[in-house]
Amino acid sequence: MRRTPTVDLQLTAGQLDAMKASERAIADRKADHVKVFMERHGQEAVERVCYFGVESLSVKQAAEVAGVRFLST
Repeated sequence: MRRTPTVDLQLTAGQLDAMKASERAIADRKADHVKVFMERHGQEAVERVCYFGVESLSVKQAAEVAGVRFLST
């Protein structure tokens, strides 16, 4: 038998109204929530490079492993 945990929340009337409005908006499958979210919060993807040395690591030829670039020394 699966049990659902019980949680007691102390919400203000404003918070409760916002939660109910969010539930209604999510339930509306016809609305495009992604477009609005991206307009408000979207950012262009950026790549940042950070260099750091690893003691006793010697790399003869540059290589990339799991998205990490190892540069030759």
